[in-house]
Amino acid sequence: MLFHKGLGISEGTPNIATSRDTNKITFTVTTDAKPFEGLDSIDDHFPDEEWTQLTAVKEGMKLSLYFENVLHSEGTISGTV
Repeated sequence: MLFHKGLGISEGTPNIATSRDTNKITFTVTTDAKPFEGLDSIDDHFPDEEWTQLTAVKEGMKLSLYFENVLHSEGTISGTV
């Protein structure tokens, strides 16, 4: 896990983590619809042992992930944070 706020599932927003299996980044928020609602990065080409700039943005009901200032993934959440 790269970033997490709160003690339990009901407080786990925002959450930014890497997937063990795919090396993708996940960006989730806790909503009244789901405990972890969000999106995965669209690819897994992040180089090992190098710094990568990651920006996660929540704007209204929209989540966006940027890598090196380029939009890589976006989606809409259905619940209220």
